[in-house]
Amino acid sequence: MSVIKIALILLDDYETSDGNDFADLGKLLIESSLLNYGNKNLIIKFEKFNFIKDIKNLPINPLNFNLIYLTGSRKNSYENNEFNNTLIKFIKLIFKLNNESEHKTKLLGICFGHQIIARALDLETKPNDLGWEMGNTIINNDISNNSIIPSSFIISEMHRDIVIINEFEIKNLKENLNIIIFGKSNICDVQGFLKLNELLTFQGHPEFSTNLTSKMINNRYENGIISKSFYLDSINRNSNLFEDGTDINGNLKLQKFIHEFILN
Repeated sequence: MSVIKIALILLDDYETSDGNDFADLGKLLIESSLLNYGNKNLIIKFEKFNFIKDIKNLPINPLNFNLIYLTGSRKNSYENNEFNNTLIKFIKLIFKLNNESEHKTKLLGICFGHQIIARALDLETKPNDLGWEMGNTIINNDISNNSIIPSSFIISEMHRDIVIINEFEIKNLKENLNIIIFGKSNICDVQGFLKLNELLTFQGHPEFSTNLTSKMINNRYENGIISKSFYLDSINRNSNLFEDGTDINGNLKLQKFIHEFILN
C-alpha cells in the first residue's frame, strides 16, 4: 500500500454549521479526489497546523510531506504584516528545498493560499477594482496542449483580492520557472497556477459546496457588503450552475484535476 502524507495549514478560524474548518473541508476534498479514481488502497495521513492560532505552527521540515495544503482565509494577502510575511518565507523555503532535492513537496493553495503563493513568487495582490466575485462561476481556460487542466470548469468563488500580473511576469513564470497561469472569469484573469509535480492553486474554492457559498453570500448581503442586484445574480448562479469541486450533480472534474496533480 502507498502512503501519502499531507500537511493542512489552517489560515482562518471560520467553521461551518457542522463544525468543519477550512482545513477539514480541504481534507474531505483531497480524500475524495484521491480515493474516487482507482486508489482505494492508498493510505492518506493528514496533519493539521493551526497557523491562524499560532504563526509558529508550521511543519519544521516541509520535505517530510508529499503535499502541503494552504487554506483560504478572510485575511487580505497584500499587506506586509507578520502573518503574511511568515507564510511567504515558509513558501519560499519550500521552493528552495524543492530546487535542491530530488524529492518534491507539492503545494496546493486555495483562494488566500493561491494569493500568498503568488506573493512568494514576487507577484502583487490587491483588492479587485471590479469588486467581489461570489458564487458558482464559469472559468474558461485557453491553455492548449495540457491534458491535466480542464478546458473549462465551474467553481465556487468567494473573494475580493486578486493576483495582478503583467505579460513580462507571465513569460518569466513560464520560461524560467515552468509555471503556467490558467483560467479566466469575467473579472479575474488569474484563476490558478500550475507547475507539474510541484504547484497547483485555485482562486476559487473547489472544497466549498454550493450550500456553503450561498450562506456566505446571504451573510454578506445581510451585512451590507454587497448590493441587492449582486446578491440576486450570485444566488441565481448558485441555483443554476453545478460546481465541479464537491457538487455530486456536477462533473467533479476538479477532483480529477487534483488527483492527477497529487499522484502523477
